[in-house]
Amino acid sequence: RDYFLRKQGSQPSKSQLDSSSLPAKTDEIQGVRWLPRIIPKARAKLRGELPTDTMFCCGGDRNFFRTNDVHPSEFLRVVHEAGEDDNAIIDWVVARSPQA
Repeated sequence: RDYFLRKQGSQPSKSQLDSSSLPAKTDEIQGVRWLPRIIPKARAKLRGELPTDTMFCCGGDRNFFRTNDVHPSEFLRVVHEAGEDDNAIIDWVVARSPQA
């Protein structure tokens, strides 16, 4: 809600994520599986751009969060603060992840 009110000025997005454009479920960044996929999903979630056939916190997302010791709301906060800076998100996850 904060993203919608502050970043979007209470204006809904006119865009929607194309689920087929998401990276593969097996893709990795710096040894962290699923990270390339969940970053655009989180951005779309914040912007209200997730289509009905794509869920944030699906089974794959939950596995990513559990494996990397991240809470979903915490991840959304980091994505919000990072804006379009993928490296800030990647560095944050890698620093926390026991898997990386």
